[in-house]
Formats: sequence, structure tokens, C-alpha cells
Amino acid sequence: MTKAGKATFGLDKFFSSTVKKAVKGLELSLIALADPESREAFSLHVRQTKAGLGQEQNRIDYYLEQLEAVKDYVQKKVEYFVADGFYAKKKVVDKMTGLGFGFISKLRSDADMKYLYTGEHEKRKGAKKKYEGKIIWKDCFEKFTLVTRLDNGIRLYSKNVYSMCLKRQVRVVVLQTYNSKGKMGYALLFSTNIKQAPEEIYHYYSLRFAIEFLFRNAKSHLGLQHCQAREEDKLAFHFNFVFVVLNLAKWEILQNGKSSISIADLKSEYFNRSYLETIFTKLDLQPELLKNHPNYPLLENWGKIAA
Repeated sequence: MTKAGKATFGLDKFFSSTVKKAVKGLELSLIALADPESREAFSLHVRQTKAGLGQEQNRIDYYLEQLEAVKDYVQKKVEYFVADGFYAKKKVVDKMTGLGFGFISKLRSDADMKYLYTGEHEKRKGAKKKYEGKIIWKDCFEKFTLVTRLDNGIRLYSKNVYSMCLKRQVRVVVLQTYNSKGKMGYALLFSTNIKQAPEEIYHYYSLRFAIEFLFRNAKSHLGLQHCQAREEDKLAFHFNFVFVVLNLAKWEILQNGKSSISIADLKSEYFNRSYLETIFTKLDLQPELLKNHPNYPLLENWGKIAA
């Protein structure tokens, strides 16, 4: 998140997915609750990242502190945590599973994994053979199970394998794609629940992008980046206030059956109501009578994209 000046709390260089490099600014870490059916997300806890954390391990520890802050609210209500590939690390996975959560994330395209050995124990001394060889991802599709073909052309393959970096057995879902020139590509998802349905893993991971819409709406319509404060507590108040307002706006949209309208539309509706109330007050008009006029809804919805 861009921020001018030199004395703002948390000002540092953070990786930007937009420009694919570290840029100067602020970083927010957001934990959100997502509903698999409605595919809507609501922010639960937002925290600004401190400057000067440096090494990746220090950043992981800092992010896990945020998990500690919310665990008591979600342990009995949330089944899975979903995060991007940055969090696909043993320390994070161990923490999630230790708290009783399933964990879904994305793997590197060259992830070091091995097939599980399913044959009988050889007649020899020593422990039973555990692994059957390293997985070569571009050639793995004959040994993986084709689960389904999605409407967008993606093929889902799945298999339980052993992750060398996570030191555990996981269920991997391979998303196989082909571009317009027929060149194959793939992406790797995994779940710590080895019995979870591959389609569900794919569906749950796609919910992660609902968080991107939270940030988009907060930036575009609710002034997330328009705070001129520099102190930690004032910035924290501003960031949390913005996401609370966003939650309330999304809740009103869902409760009133207005799922077809956007946050921008809702802002327009409230602005129009306030403006009309001002006109009624200044001109000593009777609002009860005017609000019953058949054209009043037209004025209330003026400027909305989906009026």
C-alpha cells in the first residue's frame, strides 16, 4: 500500500504482486472469514506489518502472532485456513494443524515430493519401504487420478504424497492447463487433510481471492489509503475502521437481498438519501409526503450502476 513521507510507522519495502518486486510502502495482513456457498468474505482481523523484520522467518513469526490473536474466536467455527504459497512452510503448517485447523495452500511448481510406497514389505531386514521415488511434475499425470474436467478447461488430478519440506503426507491437487498454442502448464495445491475431496480443495483455495476484493473495495470506495496519520495506533484505528465499515456494507447488501449491487452503488444510495434529506430540511418540505411520490426511488437510486 503506497504511503508518502519518511516517518510513518511500518514504512518499508514490501513485495508488490502488481509490479512483481519490492516497493516502498505499508503492508497489511488480513484474516478474513469466507463462506463457501455465497463466496463472500468478511474481514476478521487486520494488522499492519512492522518495518525492519528482514528475514523471511521473522516475518512468518510475526504473521503467526496474528493467528494467535484470533484463534479463540474461530477454533470452534472454522474448519480450514487458506493462504497463498508464501505460507506453505513447515512452521505454518505445524501451527495450523496443532490448533486443529486443516490448511490449504499453493506449492512451488518444483516442490520436492515423493510417491508413497503401497506395495508389500520386502523380505529383508529393516523398516518397511516408505517412498517410491521423487515426483517429476510434468510427467506425473499417469500416476495421479484424473478427478474432473472443469468448465474453464482445467483438469484436476489428485494423489496423496509425501512432502519433503513439510515433513508430512498431504493431498495434492494438480491443475493441468493448456494455452492457445497447446503448451501444457500446471499449478499445485495441497491440503493437510488427506481425505478431503480434490474438488473441495480447489473450491476452497479459490475463495482466497475474495480477500483481494476486500482490499479493492476498501481502497477504491472507503479510503483505505487516504489516511495522513503516521503513528501506529492511529493507523491501526483507521485500517480497522475501514474494514468494519466494509463488513457492515456487505452485510446490508446480503440482508436486504441486494446482491446485484456493489459497494459503489450502496455509497451512491446513501449519498442520495442524505442529499435529499438536506434538501427537504433546507426548503421546509414534508419528507413523508415526498418519499411516497412514485419518482422518489428514481432519485434515491440516481447514479447507481445497478439501480
